[in-house]
Amino acid sequence: MIIPQHTPSAWRVFRSPSLLFNSFYWWDLKYKISAFFNPRQKWLTRTIPNTWCDKVTLIPHLLFACLVHYVEEEKGLQDEIDWSDDLEKGYVSQEYIDNVKATDSELRAVYNYIKVERPDLEKQHDNSYPTRSSAEINDLFVEDADGNCTMRSCEDLYGMSYAEAYAETTRLEALIEEKDMWALQTIIKHYQKLWT
Repeated sequence: MIIPQHTPSAWRVFRSPSLLFNSFYWWDLKYKISAFFNPRQKWLTRTIPNTWCDKVTLIPHLLFACLVHYVEEEKGLQDEIDWSDDLEKGYVSQEYIDNVKATDSELRAVYNYIKVERPDLEKQHDNSYPTRSSAEINDLFVEDADGNCTMRSCEDLYGMSYAEAYAETTRLEALIEEKDMWALQTIIKHYQKLWT
């Protein structure tokens, strides 16, 4: 069964031959062919990794990329614009200006987190893993008498318990997750305003 909403425009002509005389049909067909060969959202397709990526990583990555594109390419934030002339002429109200400035200042805070704060936190997280207590330990696994391999304990590797060895790493992971959740919620809260 063919569902009309999902039928490509080129095939609709077989159900309704009168479309051949419709100028919008030809414009729509030409646009879809053009968009197939020249995608309109190249910046978004370039940001999607070519390797496998779980959705828990992909969703924040895409939302952050959308906000960065909105700020840098579309110049969408208006929180630093002088609205005094428009307000005097009556083009906008003070309520509208306050709403735009509040929204854009929240989005700018998220943008600053994405571009400045988050890379620093990720670098700190990468450097927070514990180092081995001895340079002589160069294998994570120990072979026992039966030939079975078991992983060395944190006490052997780092000279401390797992909780102590990874305390800073765990703290930074929780902090990044908390700030990411705030950033994602803010983007979703204002997603209808991300157009120029």
